Amino acid sequence: MPNQSDDIAVDVRAAGTNEGLAAARARGRTGGRPTVITPELIRAARDMLPNPENSI
Repeated sequence: MPNQSDDIAVDVRAAGTNEGLAAARARGRTGGRPTVITPELIRAARDMLPNPENSI
């Protein structure tokens, strides 16, 4: 059975992470992988959905 100190440690760690992410956003930084799909590629993919005979 987990004890209360484990729950507190998780809460403290999550709060620190969220504060760090908020500070990075305030500096104009965003995380994650860069986007590789363009709106043109999305449009092409959606156009192919109704007809499965289409291929790339």
